[in-house]
Amino acid sequence: MQRTLGWPAKLDRVVAEADKQAQEDRDNFMEALRNERDRFAEELEAWELEIKDLSKLGDMAETETNSDLVAQLQAKLEQGRVRAAENNSREELFGWPLTEYPQLNELTANLEPYLALWTTAVNFQRAYPVWMEGPLLNLSPEQVEADVASWSRQLYKMAKTLVGLDGPLKVVAHVKLKLDEFSEHIPLLQCILNPGMRERHWKKLAENTGVTTAQPTAMSTLFSLLEQKVGDQLEAINEQSDVASKEMSLEKALDKMLSEWKPIDFDCMEYRDTGTFILRGLDEIQSLFDDHIVKTQAMRSSPFVKPFELRMKEWETKLVSMQEIIDEWLKCQSVWLYLEPIFSSEDIMRQMPTEAKRFTQVDRLWRKVMAATAERPNVLSATAPEGLLDSFQEANRLLELIQQGLNDYLEKKRLSFARLFFLSNDELLQILSETKDPLRVQPHLKKCFEGINTLNFDEHKVIQGMVSVEKETVPFQVPIDPALANGMVEKWMLQVEFAMKKAISDQMHESHADYTRKDRSQWAIDWPGMVVLVVDQVFWTRETEAALDGGLKGLKEYEAKCTQQLNDVVQLVRRRDLTKLNRSTLGAMVTLDVHGRDVLTMMVKAGVESTVDFNWIAQLASTTTPRAPAASPTPSWATARRRATSSSI
Repeated sequence: MQRTLGWPAKLDRVVAEADKQAQEDRDNFMEALRNERDRFAEELEAWELEIKDLSKLGDMAETETNSDLVAQLQAKLEQGRVRAAENNSREELFGWPLTEYPQLNELTANLEPYLALWTTAVNFQRAYPVWMEGPLLNLSPEQVEADVASWSRQLYKMAKTLVGLDGPLKVVAHVKLKLDEFSEHIPLLQCILNPGMRERHWKKLAENTGVTTAQPTAMSTLFSLLEQKVGDQLEAINEQSDVASKEMSLEKALDKMLSEWKPIDFDCMEYRDTGTFILRGLDEIQSLFDDHIVKTQAMRSSPFVKPFELRMKEWETKLVSMQEIIDEWLKCQSVWLYLEPIFSSEDIMRQMPTEAKRFTQVDRLWRKVMAATAERPNVLSATAPEGLLDSFQEANRLLELIQQGLNDYLEKKRLSFARLFFLSNDELLQILSETKDPLRVQPHLKKCFEGINTLNFDEHKVIQGMVSVEKETVPFQVPIDPALANGMVEKWMLQVEFAMKKAISDQMHESHADYTRKDRSQWAIDWPGMVVLVVDQVFWTRETEAALDGGLKGLKEYEAKCTQQLNDVVQLVRRRDLTKLNRSTLGAMVTLDVHGRDVLTMMVKAGVESTVDFNWIAQLASTTTPRAPAASPTPSWATARRRATSSSI
């Protein structure tokens, strides 16, 4: 307990001692930093003297030593930058102003030309023996030329930077002289080591110059070639080198074309449920053909293609053959795609046995070729089989015969039933490919018969009548059974045409008789719309003739009757139980009734007398603003009636 109570006093002593120790350590660190800064400043001055001493160095025999010395100085400067950064970070911790070291940048700038000089000198000193006495085949003329050019540019800059410094300028002059002397051998080096030079070029060179030692071997060096005075024949060697370069350029272009074709594959796509394939996406292949054929033909015309002319001819032949095969292939595909769904119908196969046999032959070839192509889609491989071009050309010839036969067959069908001319080939083929199913005709009836939208088939597919676009149904007097035509669509469609005319005629006669038995308003909704309009006009014409026989009184009485009939139809239109079709019919009927009543009204207003020009009466049916009547010789009543009624109709 007593010890615990004494701890606060002990803690005060411990804290005081720690503060004292911390202050001592801080003072020590600050002192160490001052010493480090002083020491670093002294070293910077020493480095400055060492860099100044570099201006006295100029002995090429000590190139390696001098280069190492410069490299060491560069390392010291790099380390000095690190030390300067560390000193600044410690100064920042103590809250001191940061010390700047501009000497570092100055020393680096002063050292840079010496570093470039001795680095270039040592690099040249090491490379020169390799160039001159090393294995010639290990040299790269491009790299040698690049090094010489780079070092020459650096020496040119140093000659301006080191003005007044005799030692360094002596080194610059010496290295530059050596580089200039060696640069004269670079053209020879490039010619001798030209990768395009082949045995034939060396033989040709030997024939032209008699020099047999120019061709490099594993033991050859540039020094040995110069000793043998190979450089004296530089012009001849350069001439052969140019030929070799151009030949190699053509050969590389040929190899490049071959390599571009190797990964090219056909894109084979499964075609519906036919069990075979078709080609797609050939734009890239066609573009490659056009490009390579033009390139190959240009290369063939070059005078430098002779060493591999046979290979070039073979490639050109291959390209042209591939393009012809693909052109015939695509031509065959387009026609096959058109004919395949047609000849997949048993009805077409039965009706066109010769064309069906030809198509089977083409189809067998197509499936065989496409199966092999899908398995090995590479263009070079797929077009390689012998006789493939002839096979496609024969297939296209057969397809042309099939198309001609198909057109003749369709023409024959159209001549048998002229309304089939209103159908396209595809539409007609859709009908003919399913002759067992007469319902296939339904979508095309509107083109064959203007008034028929569909035919009314019963459960046995027997035609019982016809239906208009407005859903009006007109029954046939005699049903038509398409099955009795034995697949000849044109035969039962002729029967439909006859039945259509007969049904309309019967409807007209029956409606005409029914007109007198029923109230006109009821009659109008019991019969098809066009029948109602025609019969109504027949009765209007007949009753107008009768009214004309009664003179002005007869016209007035008939005008009143027409007005009443018009009012009856208007009342009928107001009924809510009428169908849309009934309203359409009555709307047209009202229009005709108004027109007919207006004709009668104008005739009454004009006052039909024996002196009236009945030509004017005939105009009343086609205009609501006729010219004023003019007196004229009196025609017969029969003539007047004929003119007026025929015009109104």
